[in-house]
Amino acid sequence: MKKFFLFVISFTLITSFASAQMLEKFTARDAYEDFKHSQEAATKELIQFISVGSIKGLTIDFNTGKADNWTLILRSKDPSDTLLYFYTYMKSTGVFILNKDTSNETNARETIAISSENWINSDLVVTHLPADGVFHNYLKANEGAFEMTMMTFGNMGMGEMWAVMASVNQEQDDLIVCTLDGYTGELIQCESPNAVQNQPAFIPFSMYPNPTSGVVNLESPAMNSANVEIYDINGNLVNTNKMGLNEKSQIDLSAYSNGIYTIIIRGDKQNIIRKVILTK
Repeated sequence: MKKFFLFVISFTLITSFASAQMLEKFTARDAYEDFKHSQEAATKELIQFISVGSIKGLTIDFNTGKADNWTLILRSKDPSDTLLYFYTYMKSTGVFILNKDTSNETNARETIAISSENWINSDLVVTHLPADGVFHNYLKANEGAFEMTMMTFGNMGMGEMWAVMASVNQEQDDLIVCTLDGYTGELIQCESPNAVQNQPAFIPFSMYPNPTSGVVNLESPAMNSANVEIYDINGNLVNTNKMGLNEKSQIDLSAYSNGIYTIIIRGDKQNIIRKVILTK
């Protein structure tokens, strides 16, 4: 996870704009909708978007999910184009300001495009961060001392997720990172090397095969009983069942259409969220 954030931080290309005092805050969806209405939307696809605060006064409001900058990281739909494209949006007096940049340091074909437009907006993401939880406790304890804050959405190795981050000193691992399901907003976990309070214990869990042609195996030795919920890519609940996972259990998706499904396992002490690809 830490390597991931160091990776995206290196793409912060937002310091060439006017003073932050002139800027208006807006959501990630606002920036994406502006991009969708551009001519270039037909030739590029979204990889990730990110907002960074505490650089030259730029800020993120973790109560509203709005920020004064959002950078869309894009790749061309042309397989021969290996560039990454960075479109940074800001807003002043009701008008978007757009800065474009490119990078060839990473092969765009090695990245994963976002699979759906049905991700929840940044203003809904923050409603899933408890006011008395570890993330907001960290914000309160370090108010005014942040080196960097961040909100980002993309594929983070376990499916498409939102992540929020705040850091006083990254080199000393003084930071808090929380990840949330990108389509339901369900809080997955919070990681903080120097602030581990209020974090659930790690529960071993395995799910395979993925992708699957129908049957998916679930196993978690520490979970005797759990509610297993299955959601389609639009966030609709398509099935729910109670089962014991301390021995291998199975769910059968063969009756459903091909696509990406979210499986939420609700246990007594912790919820587990995974994405599974169905291809028959």
